[in-house]
Amino acid sequence: MTKHRLFTRRNLVPELVFLLTAVIISFLFCQLRIRMCQTYAVQQMFEEICGNIGTKPWQYRILVPWIANGLNALDLPIHFSLWGWARMIELISMVLVVYATRSYVGLYLKDRRLTSILAFFVFLIVPFLFFYPRPYHPNYWSDTPAILFSTLELTRLY
Repeated sequence: MTKHRLFTRRNLVPELVFLLTAVIISFLFCQLRIRMCQTYAVQQMFEEICGNIGTKPWQYRILVPWIANGLNALDLPIHFSLWGWARMIELISMVLVVYATRSYVGLYLKDRRLTSILAFFVFLIVPFLFFYPRPYHPNYWSDTPAILFSTLELTRLY
């Protein structure tokens, strides 16, 4: 049995290109999502929830405010507001969604280049979740991590 190494000299450049493309497209998508979507929780409500003083009908949606609050409490060299940390978590989650999609598609297709290309097709699907108006279904800050966790669970179930 051969041991698969992720980074070798042969596949380092394609992995870096994939990472760079995923970061750029995810950044552009997150900017569109922040500007075009009517989020249910605005910055003030998000900060109240982080401080445990806001209303809490959120169920599992409290994970992102807790992570943002924890990151804000750490003495890191990068300083963001709570809302900035939430946006950073969304960006990282979207990049990880691309990697999780590639891993999931890789379960069925063995060609690494094809799975890398097909992973970006997730950006053809997610606009339907966010950009089209849906009555009584607002967008939350936890929607992108929820897509990530769902994709990872599908991969794990296989």
